[in-house]
Amino acid sequence: MKQRPLAVTVLGIVALVAGVIVLLEALLFFGVAMFGILQLNFFGVAWLGGILSLIVALIWLSTSRQLFSLDPRGWTFVVVISILTLIINVIGLLGGNSFSSLWWSFIAPVLALVLSFLPGTRAAFGQK
Repeated sequence: MKQRPLAVTVLGIVALVAGVIVLLEALLFFGVAMFGILQLNFFGVAWLGGILSLIVALIWLSTSRQLFSLDPRGWTFVVVISILTLIINVIGLLGGNSFSSLWWSFIAPVLALVLSFLPGTRAAFGQK
């Protein structure tokens, strides 16, 4: 079995945290307000934002498992889901949410992209 580099372990943890964050975001779209002060909207159709967030959260959690097991598809999935999450977050901003309500959901995908392109991480997944 290959030795998992530290950056890959951190990337797996970031993916796991991102999955949990997006899961919490889905709850906010479905109307479960955090401490009664934050609720998200998606072009007036909050349930659609919630469903999209649930799908993204499941992909993040599955990707985390792939990263921890050094599945070569994990690297591809983390890059794709990071970009997809950033796109959905930007659409969420255009859909009526303020940046102050979504800033925390930008951190994990950006960090995941940075960690994904480190030379050691790429080498662990056979990327050149």
